[in-house]
Amino acid sequence: MKKGRLFIAVLLILAMTLSVVGCGKKEAATGDPNKAETGEKALASKGKIAFVTFATGVPYFEVGAAGAKETGQALGYEVVYKGPAKADSAAEIQIINDLVTQGEVKGMVVACMDSKSIIPALKKAREAGIKVVTWDLDCEPEGRDCYAGLMDLVIMGNEWIESMVRSVGDEGEYAIVMATLTNEFMNKRIDNMKKYAAEKYPKLKLVAVESCDADPQKAYQIAKDLLTKYPNLKCIATSSTEAFSSAAKAIEDDGKIGKVYVVGGLTPNLAKPAFKSGAAKEAVLWDPGKWAGFGVTVAAQLIEGKTFDKVGKVEIAGYPQAELFAPGILYYHELLTFTPENVDKYDF
Repeated sequence: MKKGRLFIAVLLILAMTLSVVGCGKKEAATGDPNKAETGEKALASKGKIAFVTFATGVPYFEVGAAGAKETGQALGYEVVYKGPAKADSAAEIQIINDLVTQGEVKGMVVACMDSKSIIPALKKAREAGIKVVTWDLDCEPEGRDCYAGLMDLVIMGNEWIESMVRSVGDEGEYAIVMATLTNEFMNKRIDNMKKYAAEKYPKLKLVAVESCDADPQKAYQIAKDLLTKYPNLKCIATSSTEAFSSAAKAIEDDGKIGKVYVVGGLTPNLAKPAFKSGAAKEAVLWDPGKWAGFGVTVAAQLIEGKTFDKVGKVEIAGYPQAELFAPGILYYHELLTFTPENVDKYDF
């Protein structure tokens, strides 16, 4: 248990480091402090966009916030990062309500922990003239102007199952650890994973589905319990970056390297310890900074009067595969597979 606590402390330090890097002010290329100040004034010339998550200090969201801020600066907007200190849907809703009351933002880019209870707050924001874009975890359609997505949930879940098969083969016991039970779209993703695995790989046996509530310590304990309860377990499939890192550490601490593997989504820098220990062979994810930047780009275009009303390819700078998949749903289609062989090519 001491190793687990030490690991969680390391995760928190990583998150704080990412936060400092992501929030650092950029100086003008000339190094002239007066020009740097002018650049910061120009940054807010078009207004503010709030980047809201249901937890701060989480490496995934910290990388996302850094990408959101960088994109906002390039587009002429100041992006402010908001969220509770730990995963908390009620606190996220209160932050949104406060932003509406303050009346300082023109847009919001939101990752929704709960897809339904957040709706009244988001509707209030829209009624106040704030453009609402969701990214990562979506909400019910009436709560937002647009969902800036990566791709169809079905495809996303399928890729993690395929990663599991590449890692452990097409038969044996596996468990799933997810981030939250309160988001309808996360639940759909898990349902898709279960269905896809059952139909394509019938010799795979799902023994448990658990939620870690985006808490690394809880994810670690869940993984430890799974390893104890299911001695024939071959894989822990995760749909949460916290769960991936914590499960990898649990596998290492229990001496199960080479017997059990973790798969799912994780940023490459955080995947390196799992690759080094042998707890994981690959991680399939995306660049959360680029995805968050996509959300900010869409919000900026909505603020400036652009509409997305024709299904099919859309022109969004920096996202050549972007398409309007359905009314109110944009995808930009870009998954990345990280392995021990290519992980050093990435830095996020």
